[in-house]
Amino acid sequence: MNRDTFRNGIEEIYTAHGKAFPAQKVAEGVFERVKDLPDSFMAFAVAELRDYTTLPSNLGRELRRNLWPAYLGKNPQLRAGTEIKGCDLCRSGRAGPGFIYAYNPADSCRVVMFKCVCCTQENVAHWESWDMGKIYEAGLVPGLPQ
Repeated sequence: MNRDTFRNGIEEIYTAHGKAFPAQKVAEGVFERVKDLPDSFMAFAVAELRDYTTLPSNLGRELRRNLWPAYLGKNPQLRAGTEIKGCDLCRSGRAGPGFIYAYNPADSCRVVMFKCVCCTQENVAHWESWDMGKIYEAGLVPGLPQ
């Protein structure tokens, strides 16, 4: 991602939430997490984050863990070119091969997508891999709330 594209996007996000541009050290930390993403992602992120009621406390994590997978979902041509078959765990869910949805039963409005242990996509190699045991240990329920 181009630094100017990033800076303009961050400025627009913070302005939409009535906040001053973050300290250079904070902005640089966020940039480090998204610098390998395409410029077009920033326009998507700005549009999404403008609608948030509050600015996420960890913007880099929000961009990488929540908005980037959503962007890939809307732009499947950006995904790895090799076909991913998935395992029984992730193939049976709606997140698609290599990924698992889960939610906290106490707050079923917040759904999280995890990388399945079988996922070999290079573009999410930095994500922690989850299996059913780990999901249950975290107090989550696999799938989407009813």
